[in-house]
Amino acid sequence: MSLKRARTDVTASEKLELLKQFKKLPKMSERKAAEALKVKLGFLRLAIQNEAKIRAEVAEQRGNNRKRHRTGKNEDVEDGLYDWYKFAKLRGVTVWPNFEAEVGAVSSTEGLR
Repeated sequence: MSLKRARTDVTASEKLELLKQFKKLPKMSERKAAEALKVKLGFLRLAIQNEAKIRAEVAEQRGNNRKRHRTGKNEDVEDGLYDWYKFAKLRGVTVWPNFEAEVGAVSSTEGLR
């Protein structure tokens, strides 16, 4: 059985600190630098490539407390379902049985089924 590592999100300010430490290192390969900084090579390379974006996030002060927001293929459908869910909860409606029916109705009208 393999052990999965827990995902750790790194803030923009932490990435910027990593880049500062990388620039202080003597000239060496990225692989050796990643070993010296105790990070994965791919993570270091992405941080180097996105340095301008990371600096912009730190400058806007939005990097420390921002959560990821994922959306599906059709944002309008998701927004509509979320609005319906909030409205139903406010009215005290039992949501789960109605939710499955509503998803089926919306997906068939959108041509998703």
